[in-house]
Amino acid sequence: MRRALQQTMERENPALWPMTEERTLALPEFFANCVQDPDVRVLVASTEGKIVATITGRVGQGRDVAAFGLVDDAWVDPEHRGRGLCRLLLSTLIEFFRERDLSKLQLGYIHGGEAGAVWQRLGFSPVVVTANAALTALVACAGRVE
Repeated sequence: MRRALQQTMERENPALWPMTEERTLALPEFFANCVQDPDVRVLVASTEGKIVATITGRVGQGRDVAAFGLVDDAWVDPEHRGRGLCRLLLSTLIEFFRERDLSKLQLGYIHGGEAGAVWQRLGFSPVVVTANAALTALVACAGRVE
């Protein structure tokens, strides 16, 4: 699931930094820990024994803000998109966040990908932009910084 999500994101925006092999190998342990954590909820939708959609929610903590719900790792198999699976999983995740008295949700998605339109239809609005750059590109543009 998470590898398929990463591959989709990298296809949609080649400027995204690829997942390291080390991180890829650690995914099973990472999700096993998520399932054990009471502040994390991992949801899946399946059909005929195959997982076709997933979403992860966790309680987030900010430096200067109250706790909030953080939506991570949302993915729907391309053959099953447009059927309301993301909306269904998000609705279930919202109940998880309500049980913890959280009133704000946050998520990130890849700029230029199809997910942005989906999340905006579901009520999310972009607020903060994260930009990536290779150090060599910065040096070429900005010159030597002393």
